[in-house]
Amino acid sequence: MKGKAGAVIRGLGEASLELCFSISGLKERLDYLSTLKVKGVVLGPIHKNQEDDLTETNLEQIDPIFGSQEDFESLLHSAMKKGIQVILDLTPNY
Repeated sequence: MKGKAGAVIRGLGEASLELCFSISGLKERLDYLSTLKVKGVVLGPIHKNQEDDLTETNLEQIDPIFGSQEDFESLLHSAMKKGIQVILDLTPNY
C-alpha cells in the first residue's frame, strides 16, 4: 500500500504484536526501527473501549493495557526526534 509521498506501508502480521505489545515497548524499539530506515509506524486502535460494547468507546482515552497518556506522548516525542511518524488506525463508524 502506498502512503504519503509514495512511501510504502507494510504490515508485519500478528506475530509482531508479541514484540511490542505496549506503547513503551514500541518506544524501546525506535532505535532499531530507525536503523532499518523506517519512516512511520501504524498503531491499531489504542483507545479505551468496552469489549463487545462499541457504544462505550472513548477515543480520547488510551486503554491502560497499552500504556498511559504520558507513555504515548513520550513515544510521539521520541519518534519525532528520530524522524518516525506515528499513525493511528481508527475505525470511527464501526
